Amino acid sequence: MRTLILTTFLLLAINAFGQKSSEKASKDICECVEKKLPNTDQLHIKDSVNSCFGQAMAMHMAGLNKEFKIESVTVESVMETRDRLLKILRKKCVSFEQ
Repeated sequence: MRTLILTTFLLLAINAFGQKSSEKASKDICECVEKKLPNTDQLHIKDSVNSCFGQAMAMHMAGLNKEFKIESVTVESVMETRDRLLKILRKKCVSFEQ
């Protein structure tokens, strides 16, 4: 029983730390955008994309700050983080390939 619990814990820990925060955030953004775009009219696409970015960045901000070596959250650091995520999304998300 003890071995089973230890093995389960180790597998969960490896899986949890297996992805970078930027990969997790970009995956969340991509999934969010792909869900919202079919139901969004042309006038509100930018709002939907910004909403997805905001949600994912808020959820993963601590990890993103650590990964990108950001010491304090400023407007500039948030914009830099957004730009880095956008580069990842252009490579990995169909909705951002354009």
